[in-house]
Amino acid sequence: MTFISDIFISTERMLKGRERITCSICNEKIGDFRYEPMQQWNISGFLCSKCYSKKISDHYIKQQQQNTDEKVTEN
Repeated sequence: MTFISDIFISTERMLKGRERITCSICNEKIGDFRYEPMQQWNISGFLCSKCYSKKISDHYIKQQQQNTDEKVTEN
Protein backbone atom coordinates (compact mmCIF):
# COMPACT_ATOMS: atom_id res chain seq x y z
CA MET A 1 0.00 0.00 0.00
CA THR A 2 1.33 3.45 -0.94
CA PHE A 3 0.82 6.34 1.42
CA ILE A 4 0.70 10.01 0.48
CA SER A 5 3.75 10.62 2.67
CA ASP A 6 5.71 8.05 0.62
CA ILE A 7 4.78 9.84 -2.61
CA PHE A 8 5.73 13.20 -1.10
CA ILE A 9 9.12 11.89 0.07
CA SER A 10 9.96 10.34 -3.30
CA THR A 11 8.86 13.49 -5.13
CA GLU A 12 10.92 15.62 -2.78
CA ARG A 13 14.00 13.46 -3.45
CA MET A 14 13.42 13.71 -7.20
CA LEU A 15 13.20 17.50 -7.02
CA LYS A 16 16.34 17.73 -4.91
CA GLY A 17 18.18 15.66 -7.50
CA ARG A 18 17.08 18.02 -10.26
CA GLU A 19 18.15 21.13 -8.37
CA ARG A 20 21.79 20.06 -8.33
CA ILE A 21 22.09 19.88 -12.10
CA THR A 22 23.80 22.91 -13.60
CA CYS A 23 24.64 23.87 -17.15
CA SER A 24 28.09 22.74 -18.27
CA ILE A 25 28.73 26.08 -20.00
CA CYS A 26 27.24 28.84 -17.82
CA ASN A 27 26.86 26.91 -14.52
CA GLU A 28 23.28 28.14 -14.06
CA LYS A 29 20.77 25.76 -12.48
CA ILE A 30 18.82 23.85 -15.11
CA GLY A 31 15.03 23.98 -14.83
CA ASP A 32 12.53 21.37 -15.89
CA PHE A 33 14.22 20.41 -19.14
CA ARG A 34 17.88 19.71 -19.77
CA TYR A 35 19.58 19.28 -23.11
CA GLU A 36 22.30 16.82 -24.06
CA PRO A 37 25.10 18.34 -26.13
CA MET A 38 26.00 16.93 -29.53
CA GLN A 39 29.03 14.63 -29.59
CA GLN A 40 30.91 17.02 -31.91
CA TRP A 41 30.88 19.70 -29.20
CA ASN A 42 32.99 17.62 -26.77
CA ILE A 43 30.99 18.86 -23.76
CA SER A 44 30.21 16.57 -20.85
CA GLY A 45 27.08 17.04 -18.79
CA PHE A 46 23.89 18.86 -19.66
CA LEU A 47 23.08 22.30 -21.09
CA CYS A 48 20.41 24.84 -20.25
CA SER A 49 18.06 25.98 -23.00
CA LYS A 50 19.92 29.27 -23.64
CA CYS A 51 23.34 27.64 -24.07
CA TYR A 52 21.91 24.79 -26.14
CA SER A 53 20.14 27.24 -28.46
CA LYS A 54 23.34 29.23 -28.93
CA LYS A 55 25.46 26.12 -29.57
CA ILE A 56 22.96 24.58 -31.99
CA SER A 57 22.61 27.80 -33.99
CA ASP A 58 26.41 28.23 -34.11
CA HIS A 59 26.71 24.62 -35.26
CA TYR A 60 24.26 25.00 -38.14
CA ILE A 61 25.58 28.43 -39.15
CA LYS A 62 29.07 26.92 -39.46
CA GLN A 63 27.70 24.04 -41.52
CA GLN A 64 25.88 26.45 -43.79
CA GLN A 65 29.02 28.56 -44.25
CA GLN A 66 31.07 25.47 -45.09
CA ASN A 67 28.51 24.39 -47.68
CA THR A 68 28.49 27.89 -49.19
CA ASP A 69 32.32 27.95 -49.31
CA GLU A 70 32.36 24.55 -51.06
CA LYS A 71 29.87 25.78 -53.69
CA VAL A 72 31.95 28.89 -54.34
CA THR A 73 35.18 26.91 -54.80
CA GLU A 74 33.44 24.50 -57.20
CA ASN A 75 32.32 27.31 -59.52
